[in-house]
Amino acid sequence: MNLTFKAIVVEDEKLIRNNIIESITLCDPSFEICASATNGKDGLELIHTLKPDVLFTDIRMPIVNGLVLAEKAKQICPNIQVVIISGYAEFEYAQHAIRLGVEDYLLKPIRTNALKNILTKLKHVLQKNKHFETKQQLQKIINTESLEDLPCRLADCTNILSIVNLGNLCNYVPSTLVRSYFNSLWDEVDLGFLPSEDCEAFVFDELSPNTKFIMFSINNKDKCIELLDSLYDYFKKEFKQIKVHIYYSYYDTLKSLSTQVEDLRLVLRRQLVMDETILMEAALTDSKLPISVLGRDFKTRLINLINNEDTDLIETEITTQLDNIIKNKMPQIWIEEYIHQLLKLLQQHTTCMSEAELYHIEYTIFDKMALPLSTLNLSTNFWNSLPVMFNSSVAVENQELITEIKNYLIKNYNSNITLDDIAQKFNFTPSYIIKMYKRSTGETPMKYVIGLRIATAKQLMHDNPAMEVKQISEYVGYFDQHYFSRIFKSITGVSPSEYRENLGN
Repeated sequence: MNLTFKAIVVEDEKLIRNNIIESITLCDPSFEICASATNGKDGLELIHTLKPDVLFTDIRMPIVNGLVLAEKAKQICPNIQVVIISGYAEFEYAQHAIRLGVEDYLLKPIRTNALKNILTKLKHVLQKNKHFETKQQLQKIINTESLEDLPCRLADCTNILSIVNLGNLCNYVPSTLVRSYFNSLWDEVDLGFLPSEDCEAFVFDELSPNTKFIMFSINNKDKCIELLDSLYDYFKKEFKQIKVHIYYSYYDTLKSLSTQVEDLRLVLRRQLVMDETILMEAALTDSKLPISVLGRDFKTRLINLINNEDTDLIETEITTQLDNIIKNKMPQIWIEEYIHQLLKLLQQHTTCMSEAELYHIEYTIFDKMALPLSTLNLSTNFWNSLPVMFNSSVAVENQELITEIKNYLIKNYNSNITLDDIAQKFNFTPSYIIKMYKRSTGETPMKYVIGLRIATAKQLMHDNPAMEVKQISEYVGYFDQHYFSRIFKSITGVSPSEYRENLGN
């Protein structure tokens, strides 16, 4: 996007001053000479009043010389770009000016090529500075810290806000593995293909590591759709194995932008369908999840199968249901609620997991759901995360293996460890590992991990009273503090903050 920059020329000789002004205007019209002065004192007053982007100043001038002016200009406008104009006899002064933080110098008589080179360098720096300043202002809106009006240079543009999501939703604070994966993907993104003359783009982090807000300010309104299509095509081409979701809306003031930020978050959360790629103008609906997503008939059938301890039919029934909701392209938020209610039903009607294990399993499943291709093995992830429901066909005990598994769990308890990880590590099926471990220890491997995490959390609270609950949660392996608190309370009967208060009594 073409920007203009305010410049002031301070030179005591009228002929040279006019020549400098004319040369700058001819070399690059984006530098607008907003004022000029014959001495440093007047130049300083102009800087106070006009807050220019660039100062061109001679060194030898009456009242206040160029070096003093440059130093004071930096105090008034820290980001001002200063160019010293000097004769050969003043070259040492110019070198001193560079040490003071002056950006460059021009030798008299001024040559066109030298001036062009300096203006090009200045323009590059100023464009970056302007972009950064505008981004800071817009970031406050994303963080709902400000309701100022749009920067004046964007007010006459067509402004688009888009929310871009790679893969599936991370509705909960993800593990280190998931965060690192998406951070590495975003590091590869390069929006250099966007037409800089017509468009300026701003990229902002969102709460989830796989989501960003991208804002566009466009001079030519007719190119909006073309620009969005280019963005969509870029992501599809660069990330072929990952589904990309882009929702967008238009805004003309920062107040409307603040509203659009929240609306786009809601649209993404409510409408994202896993394993789909989409570019769509956002349309917020009032759709809400039903109180029960399982369905009365399904719940009745499942409870009957549980009462009969028919493990094979239970697995078939649940797998069919999970496959169907993926096939029917239900929104991810609906699927997550379905899994939550399904786990709750299993926890209530079987002895396969405690309430703490339920929350732990739910966290593990949802963390994996954020990754690409997770829809292809949703039912597999579900069963690999779930303890054995009934105690039939108990595995033969192998005490040496039990000890190895326990040592592995102690060493890795605060990583995002799953039953599938343990099974692969020791070359057994998840069900065999669970049956054998539970027979020997009286608890499942996941319940043992939960116990290690909660015990460590308690010790940290005791030893480090100033350590925040969020830090403790992450230290023991729960990057979502909400889940940590639920698990902690289900084990101890009190929340982490209540437990800490009781330590002081």
